[in-house]
Amino acid sequence: MTRSPESDLRLVREALDGRTAAVEQLLDRLACVPTFLQVRNARFGRPLDRDELEDLAQDTLILLWRDLREYAGRAALETWAYSYCSFQFQRRVRDLGRRRDNEASVADVPDRSALPSTSSPADSVDGERMDALLQRLDPVDALIVRMRCYDDCAFDDIAARLELSVSAVKSRYYRGLERLSELLCGFREPR
Repeated sequence: MTRSPESDLRLVREALDGRTAAVEQLLDRLACVPTFLQVRNARFGRPLDRDELEDLAQDTLILLWRDLREYAGRAALETWAYSYCSFQFQRRVRDLGRRRDNEASVADVPDRSALPSTSSPADSVDGERMDALLQRLDPVDALIVRMRCYDDCAFDDIAARLELSVSAVKSRYYRGLERLSELLCGFREPR
């Protein structure tokens, strides 16, 4: 069977129209996505571990399907998919680098339990403020932040308890921290 960008475009349109045979053929053709991502990962010194790579492959396939209407037939379907995978890979590695930087800076903060215990009114105000801020987060994000920061739960444990993937827990945790950081700026008193 001779493939051309024009025939690939027809295939994509038929699949988007819901034709079963076209959907199955398209899914077979897009089975290359995990391989593309593995090649990119190897080329860049394997910044993603096996689980992160599997999560990225699933996420990329979902996003690729969502954006399939953008395929214009200017190149072979696999070429378009490879470019799409490259972009998603670079984005994930960049985000992962930011998260690891944040984890490193959080690791530099001393553990509250190691600090001397004081019960000043300021301490209770800070706790009240933090509770108020946490209530402004998405309930699941707030729960994950509480479990991680107050209960010192590992990401794996949180994922198991909430029946989420580890990557979803990490994503929600960092999103919650980012939102808390934004909200904390509003609570800072002028000097």
